[in-house]
Amino acid sequence: MKQRFFLIITLLLILFSGCKKVDSPEKGTKPNEQEVMLRLVLPQSGNKAGTYAISQVDQNSIHSLDVLAFRVAVDGKEYYAYHRKAVLLRPNDNATTVDFHVDLLKSTDKFRFVLIANAAAQLQTALNGLPANAEKETLMSRIEYGVSTRWNAISSANFTPLPMWGESQTIDGIDNNTQKFSVSMLRSLAAIDVKVTDNDFVMTKVYVYNMPGKGRVAPAAGNYNTDYKVTAPSIPTGTNKLAAQEYTAGTNTLAGEIFLFESAAAASTGDLNATGLVIAGKYAGSTTDTYYRVELTDEQFRLMPVLRNHRYAIDIIKVHGPGSNTVTDAWSSKPTGMTATMTAWNEIAVAEGKPSLEYLKSDTKKVELYGFEENNLYITTWTNVPNVELIIPPDYDWIENTEIHEMDDEITYGLVVEENPSTTQARTGKITIKAGRLSATIDVIQGARPIDLGPGYNFYLFSENITDLLYWYYAANVPKDLYSLEDASLTQKPGTPYPKSCVARLGTRARLPTLSELRQLIPTDAAGRQAVNDAIHAKGGQRLSTNGIDPYLTSTSATVSTVHTIRADNGAQGTYGKFPNQGEGNLKARCVVSKN
Repeated sequence: MKQRFFLIITLLLILFSGCKKVDSPEKGTKPNEQEVMLRLVLPQSGNKAGTYAISQVDQNSIHSLDVLAFRVAVDGKEYYAYHRKAVLLRPNDNATTVDFHVDLLKSTDKFRFVLIANAAAQLQTALNGLPANAEKETLMSRIEYGVSTRWNAISSANFTPLPMWGESQTIDGIDNNTQKFSVSMLRSLAAIDVKVTDNDFVMTKVYVYNMPGKGRVAPAAGNYNTDYKVTAPSIPTGTNKLAAQEYTAGTNTLAGEIFLFESAAAASTGDLNATGLVIAGKYAGSTTDTYYRVELTDEQFRLMPVLRNHRYAIDIIKVHGPGSNTVTDAWSSKPTGMTATMTAWNEIAVAEGKPSLEYLKSDTKKVELYGFEENNLYITTWTNVPNVELIIPPDYDWIENTEIHEMDDEITYGLVVEENPSTTQARTGKITIKAGRLSATIDVIQGARPIDLGPGYNFYLFSENITDLLYWYYAANVPKDLYSLEDASLTQKPGTPYPKSCVARLGTRARLPTLSELRQLIPTDAAGRQAVNDAIHAKGGQRLSTNGIDPYLTSTSATVSTVHTIRADNGAQGTYGKFPNQGEGNLKARCVVSKN
């Protein structure tokens, strides 16, 4: 009977010890110590990328918590005083806050307390040999976390907890009245999530290039502001770069699996030393993987650093054609063939005594639409603010909000955008989503209305020529030193398009025709050319030129040795000797847009 009793007690102890992996207190509080409760306020995500490899709770899991006390001198400098281990009071399954207690030395001095989570071994290494009364930054710079491969975040049953850092405000003495204080924690790593919304592409793998091999657990003193928001990366001296790390994607989403230390922004597009991605997948039903480079850029296509406690959500919205044959070839090239947007945000935590965190996120910042038909547009937002308003300016009579669907913090607006009456001009508008003091603006860009010449054409034709081009790359909208040998539409210039380009004048996906498409418009026989021109004229379009020797440009070729222009007066093909970066005044272009 006695053996059975001890067996039950042993099983209960094993069961309860599994709640959280924390150190147990060795003894009670001493007379010169004060037991203080620490409330850790944890980072909040709100990302809807999909099912996480490790959940939000896992990402905020605290397996160890160390408290560093720094005495604040009269001149404001802070000096290391002592180190304590905190003990978990109670778990919190909602992943927003968690409570610990710690025994702090009683003192009338001012102190700041630095909290280090999930980096006990790295902290002990930093403390070994630390000079007495070392300044805070001296110790903080010594706490480094190194990795030799990708961060272990396979599943909730198999992951390494993420190191975190936080600091208290200045505490004016520790005595019997010091009961508790809150500290907002920041993860020492960033997260990257990837999803695909293009139905013509199935993502299979993601490769992350140049992951840093180590990082600081705490940011450098000058790299965060008074609200503890990180403003620049803190990169330890001698940081190495890992070989490309491979991740397997599922259901076109990879979320909660890529975690990495901070890195600087790339020096330029195509920088081989940059931290970036290669996306592998199957395009248009192919059974073979093809590869695309993706760089970390903002909505103005400026290259961005990787910052701790930030989440970078990459959405692949369009794949224009096959990519590179190998992952190495893709990384060695500049980004091409894929349109991806990236949204980055700081997963801030909010300490007690401050307003609760309000958030407003939209699934897009810009929508591009065809102009030749009425469009149904859906915009989804996520917010915890109760009163949300969609604002469409009164003079936008071509955009109408027709439906609203709400579920939890998700709101989807259904809008109808009328056909563009203009055949020559794109039109733009801005709609705003307002949630309390927060707002999000979405740019709506609708292309001009093109002509449909019938089922025999796989493209729509715009009604007027673009003239006085001077340079081919202006019309093609490609960088002077980067263009596809197959089709210029695969290497579109990032950011604002050239003013004389098809895209700038006519809207989304407007482009130069390929050589075969232009041949349909300008056949070799005179009767065929006349028939096409009559059809264009009947649809209200301008006839293609039939006088003079003005060549019409194509997007297919990017070499001077290839026949890549067609004369509208006789259907003859020719080469343009000053192609691609010089020009002549007699060039013409008739832009098209694909039907699918």
